[in-house]
Amino acid sequence: MISLLLLAGITLGKSSLVIAEEQTNSFVDVPETHRYYHSIQALSSDNIIHGFPIGTFLPDRPVNRVETLKIILESFPQELQAQGDEPIFNDVDMTAWYFPYIEQAIHANIAQGYEDNTFRPGNTINLAEALKMIIEAIDSNDQIQTTTFEINPALDVPMDSWFAKYVQYGLNQGMVYLNSDQNLQPSNPVTRGQLTDLIYRLKYPNYYSGVVSYGNATYYADKFNGKGTASGEKFDQSKFTAAHRTLPFGTLLRVTNTRTNESIEVTVNDRGPYSDHALIDLSSSAFDAIGHLGSGIIPIEIEVIYKENEPQ
Repeated sequence: MISLLLLAGITLGKSSLVIAEEQTNSFVDVPETHRYYHSIQALSSDNIIHGFPIGTFLPDRPVNRVETLKIILESFPQELQAQGDEPIFNDVDMTAWYFPYIEQAIHANIAQGYEDNTFRPGNTINLAEALKMIIEAIDSNDQIQTTTFEINPALDVPMDSWFAKYVQYGLNQGMVYLNSDQNLQPSNPVTRGQLTDLIYRLKYPNYYSGVVSYGNATYYADKFNGKGTASGEKFDQSKFTAAHRTLPFGTLLRVTNTRTNESIEVTVNDRGPYSDHALIDLSSSAFDAIGHLGSGIIPIEIEVIYKENEPQ
């Protein structure tokens, strides 16, 4: 269980997005190759999230209910309601730092307690719960009620489940996307980094597209260094570039090693690969950043990025 006292060190505030790449790394445990690096860096630059006194963010640790509410409510500010005179849950101290967030969440229907009149503030949350909390926080006009349901019956989201509408909204908005098995795994615990990414994707929808594909990546042999590419550029092994069969030249991609969850951003400037065993060819420097050259091939996820439209 995550210490509630430790979580009290997370503070949030004003909004002024700064492109992550122009900042020094905000947290010692979030390297540039971390899957959620950009989302964490951007929301940190925006003063929405802060880490712990020792300079860490702990992005891979499961997030609990009160930590989630604090981050959501201060990412999408709402006026906190005045404290009442009576406890609202048996297990919630009215003097606790997180009490105003629980009170506001209940008032705004962002979260509910349990039948035994507990809130269980230290419990971790899963993807379905996180989607509900985030979407309800921004859905003041009940737009979620008008969401068109198109969920594939084969997906691991039952149409009659309480969270189906939130999943559909998340899919529509590019907050979430299917994994390589074409599922979402809504019962999986959400990490601190993943929560940040879900919020970033909704708050700033013009960066990540939610357009994702899966396959393998290989890399260019050194003999191609300095040679021409299909775009007319000279190939440079030291640059983070890629060859793709169909995507337009200049397209930015986030490439993630699905074994290690390490990610990089690359620019498409060539055509290929021309064999069935790979979806993309990377420069050796890009490949080496998320894999080992000796392996020759790595399983990857690629997502189209709309970086040029990021708000300033």
